Amino acid sequence: MNDLLTDSFVSDAKDHPSREADIEMGTRVPRSNLDLGMEAFNKQIQEVEKQVDKVSGLLKKLKV
Repeated sequence: MNDLLTDSFVSDAKDHPSREADIEMGTRVPRSNLDLGMEAFNKQIQEVEKQVDKVSGLLKKLKV
């Protein structure tokens, strides 16, 4: 029975080669879109880190 199932999948793959890239490899997303908006997010993180550093400096001054 396993052979019947395997044969049907193998014949499908031979008759219709997949033109789509493998989803798990992540090749469906064009290289130019790989950033997916992370650049803007990383900028926000950097701005928040600067603000945290500034507030930390002010806190140290208050403690002294």
